[in-house]
Amino acid sequence: MPFDPSKIIREFCVTTGGLRVVLRTITYINTFDFFLALFEDAKRFFPNLQPENVEIVYYDGEPHARTFGIEFKADSPGDIPAEFNQISELKLVK
Repeated sequence: MPFDPSKIIREFCVTTGGLRVVLRTITYINTFDFFLALFEDAKRFFPNLQPENVEIVYYDGEPHARTFGIEFKADSPGDIPAEFNQISELKLVK
Protein backbone atom coordinates (compact mmCIF):
# COMPACT_ATOMS: atom_id res chain seq x y z
CA MET A 1 0.00 0.00 0.00
CA PRO A 2 1.63 3.29 -1.07
CA PHE A 3 0.06 5.29 1.77
CA ASP A 4 -1.83 4.85 5.00
CA PRO A 5 -5.35 3.67 4.02
CA SER A 6 -6.78 5.29 7.13
CA LYS A 7 -5.96 8.63 5.44
CA ILE A 8 -8.41 8.08 2.56
CA ILE A 9 -10.95 10.88 2.37
CA ARG A 10 -14.37 9.65 1.23
CA GLU A 11 -16.83 12.24 -0.04
CA PHE A 12 -19.75 12.77 -2.38
CA CYS A 13 -21.11 15.80 -4.18
CA VAL A 14 -24.37 16.57 -5.96
CA THR A 15 -23.42 18.29 -9.24
CA THR A 16 -25.29 19.39 -12.33
CA GLY A 17 -24.02 16.18 -13.94
CA GLY A 18 -25.39 14.00 -11.15
CA LEU A 19 -24.10 12.45 -7.96
CA ARG A 20 -20.29 12.10 -7.81
CA VAL A 21 -18.39 9.92 -5.34
CA VAL A 22 -14.84 10.99 -4.46
CA LEU A 23 -11.95 9.09 -2.87
CA ARG A 24 -8.73 11.03 -2.35
CA THR A 25 -6.01 11.88 0.15
CA ILE A 26 -4.14 15.06 0.98
CA THR A 27 -0.89 13.67 -0.43
CA TYR A 28 0.67 14.35 -3.83
CA ILE A 29 0.99 10.66 -4.65
CA ASN A 30 0.03 9.87 -8.25
CA THR A 31 1.35 6.36 -8.85
CA PHE A 32 -0.58 3.50 -10.40
CA ASP A 33 -0.48 1.67 -7.04
CA PHE A 34 -2.08 4.70 -5.38
CA PHE A 35 -5.01 4.71 -7.82
CA LEU A 36 -5.43 0.95 -7.51
CA ALA A 37 -5.55 1.28 -3.71
CA LEU A 38 -8.24 3.97 -3.96
CA PHE A 39 -10.20 1.77 -6.38
CA GLU A 40 -9.97 -1.24 -4.06
CA ASP A 41 -11.17 0.89 -1.16
CA ALA A 42 -14.10 2.13 -3.26
CA LYS A 43 -15.01 -1.48 -4.12
CA ARG A 44 -15.47 -2.23 -0.41
CA PHE A 45 -18.45 0.17 -0.47
CA PHE A 46 -19.51 -0.21 -4.11
CA PRO A 47 -18.83 -3.88 -4.97
CA ASN A 48 -20.20 -3.59 -8.52
CA LEU A 49 -17.87 -0.71 -9.42
CA GLN A 50 -15.93 -1.34 -12.64
CA PRO A 51 -12.63 0.33 -13.66
CA GLU A 52 -14.21 1.80 -16.80
CA ASN A 53 -16.60 3.81 -14.60
CA VAL A 54 -13.82 5.49 -12.59
CA GLU A 55 -12.01 8.72 -13.46
CA ILE A 56 -8.60 9.80 -12.17
CA VAL A 57 -8.92 13.43 -11.13
CA TYR A 58 -6.44 16.25 -10.46
CA TYR A 59 -7.78 18.75 -7.92
CA ASP A 60 -7.36 22.48 -7.45
CA GLY A 61 -8.28 24.90 -4.68
CA GLU A 62 -7.16 24.98 -1.09
CA PRO A 63 -6.45 22.70 0.67
CA HIS A 64 -6.57 20.17 -2.19
CA ALA A 65 -4.37 21.88 -4.80
CA ARG A 66 -2.25 19.52 -6.87
CA THR A 67 -3.62 16.36 -5.29
CA PHE A 68 -5.16 13.38 -7.09
CA GLY A 69 -8.11 11.13 -6.45
CA ILE A 70 -10.73 9.03 -8.15
CA GLU A 71 -14.36 9.82 -8.89
CA PHE A 72 -17.35 7.95 -10.21
CA LYS A 73 -21.10 8.42 -10.52
CA ALA A 74 -23.63 7.01 -8.09
CA ASP A 75 -27.31 6.56 -8.85
CA SER A 76 -28.92 8.04 -5.76
CA PRO A 77 -28.03 9.51 -2.34
CA GLY A 78 -29.36 6.30 -0.80
CA ASP A 79 -26.43 4.47 -2.42
CA ILE A 80 -23.88 6.50 -0.42
CA PRO A 81 -22.54 4.79 2.73
CA ALA A 82 -22.34 6.69 6.02
CA GLU A 83 -18.51 6.77 5.76
CA PHE A 84 -18.80 9.34 2.95
CA ASN A 85 -19.20 13.05 3.78
CA GLN A 86 -21.15 15.40 1.55
CA ILE A 87 -19.23 18.33 0.04
CA SER A 88 -20.67 21.35 -1.73
CA GLU A 89 -18.38 21.49 -4.77
CA LEU A 90 -15.52 19.88 -6.64
CA LYS A 91 -12.54 21.99 -7.75
CA LEU A 92 -10.76 20.34 -10.61
CA VAL A 93 -7.75 21.47 -12.58
CA LYS A 94 -8.79 21.94 -16.19
